[in-house]
This record gives sequence, structure tokens and C-alpha cells, in this order.
Amino acid sequence: MKRLLIIIMLVFLPSAACFGADNDPLLKNAPLVEFSTMPAAGTDPDVDAAGEIGRDTDDHSLRGYDGSAQYIYGQKIRTITCAIAKPLDLDEADNYLFWENRTGFSFEIISIYSRTEIDDVVYTLKEMTDMTDFSASTTIEELTVDTNGTAVFYDFATTSEFDHTTIENGHGIAFDNDSADDPDSLTFTITGYLVGDVD
Repeated sequence: MKRLLIIIMLVFLPSAACFGADNDPLLKNAPLVEFSTMPAAGTDPDVDAAGEIGRDTDDHSLRGYDGSAQYIYGQKIRTITCAIAKPLDLDEADNYLFWENRTGFSFEIISIYSRTEIDDVVYTLKEMTDMTDFSASTTIEELTVDTNGTAVFYDFATTSEFDHTTIENGHGIAFDNDSADDPDSLTFTITGYLVGDVD
């Protein structure tokens, strides 16, 4: 009974606000810790008051509210879209830079979506590792647009199919035409994320 009584007394001792941290026997030698409130987390964390933040755990995004609409503070996925008119007119021996990574982080490619109006269009994406004269490159993947949709041919490729996926800061992505076919245009979208594990 004595042990139980002592425990109850300890639990209900006045806080440092009453004693002062120097005199509180529980807090006198305790380290100072700061606390912050984490955003509400869930697969659909709706927010409906200005200043509230929700963390979407399956779309990996932060939601805010401006008084009338929910909006995205930030999201894991980034997209790069490129449209090329008459790609067959480009010199097959050249690499055409269309994106340069100046984010301060590496960009990790997850998927590439391609679309054109004719079958079997082939092209290659490369990481340009020498941005002074494009003398050095690493092949990301050679892609073939050959799935027949409705009035469009498309291709969807993911990480497991790629030869290379990481575009370091200061490097770029270039288009290399490999096709003998002559589409009016070729459009592709790269999805990926910025790698946060940096010094």
C-alpha cells in the first residue's frame, strides 16, 4: 500500500510552472525538450480551417487550406514533360538537352510515359554527365512506343526496366532520336522525386 501511495503522489506533484524548474524534484536535472505539433496524417487528411495542415500518407503530400479550397504545399512526385515536333528531322548523332538538374538534389526517375500517333517510334533518353560539351553520357533507357490505344500509340516504362535512374545535381537529361519512323510529334513525361538524403 505504501508503494502505491508514493506512486500516486509522484504522479500528481505540481508542475514546474508551480515549483520552478530548479526546485521541481522531477524536472531539476531533466533536459530541456521542445515540442511541435505534427500535421494530421491519413490517406485523405481533409483540412477546413486556415492554417491547418494535413499529411497524405499514400500520395505523399502536405495539404493546406486558404479559407475556400484545399491546396498542396508540397508533394513527393515531380514531373518533367517534353514535346518534340518532327523528331525524325533531328540529327540522329546528336543529343538534345531538354532538362538540367539545378535543384541541389539528385533526381530519381520512377517512370516514363510516351505518346505519339504512329507505331514503333524508338528513342533514347540519356543522362548528360559533362555539361560543358556533352562529351560524356549515361543511357537511361531506349524506349519503344508501340502499344496501340485509340488514335494514339503509347508506352509506360518503370524503374525496373531502366538502365539508369539517378540524375545528379548539375547533370541533365537529353533526347536521342533512334527511330526511322516519322511521327508528327512525340511527347513523353518523366516522373520522379528529389532525393532528400544529402549532407
